[in-house]
Amino acid sequence: MGFLIKPFNFRDLSSTMEMAVYKAQMEKKIRTLNRTLEEKVKQRTRNLTDEIVSRKRAEKELKNKTKFLQQANKALKSMLDNREAEKRAIEEAFSLHVKKYILPYLELMKGQDSKNDLQITLDMLEKALNDLIAPISKTRIASYADLTPQEVKIADFIRFGRTTKEIANLFNISPSSVSTYRNHIRRKMGLLNSGVNLENYLSALK
Repeated sequence: MGFLIKPFNFRDLSSTMEMAVYKAQMEKKIRTLNRTLEEKVKQRTRNLTDEIVSRKRAEKELKNKTKFLQQANKALKSMLDNREAEKRAIEEAFSLHVKKYILPYLELMKGQDSKNDLQITLDMLEKALNDLIAPISKTRIASYADLTPQEVKIADFIRFGRTTKEIANLFNISPSSVSTYRNHIRRKMGLLNSGVNLENYLSALK
């Protein structure tokens, strides 16, 4: 505020008052500008804070999504590897099934001349093929696991009710040889001296 020098006149007083009013107005504007600036700074700070929080949240979500995708890719690779392993196992099982349960009947038919014998063996081959299409149970696979191809054929004929004499004629061997095969089969299946009927036991293997 300006100072009045004595003696003073009215013009000096008026000029001094105008100057004081002007200064007061300027100070008010400055205070208003300062408050506005402070509000803008605070708002900008809040915006920056929100932006930082939002970016951190987005980074966290991206990290989580990346981790999820990595885990999903890992799981998918593991699943594909398992599928490939299963495929190989199925192919190997199919090949083993053909060699052990199908080819022996074809070999047997090569040495048969009787139409009746061929028909009987063909019926057995058809049953074996049906088993191949609708795989035999793990129970029968486990029971047949230690049998030779010849024993598998004889076990199948026994399972379907063929007598020792019929089997001997079909295989062109003696009935005593069939009895020997029966004993081998019973031994490998743990049935020796058990009193269990072999035909009934084999028929129960679904």
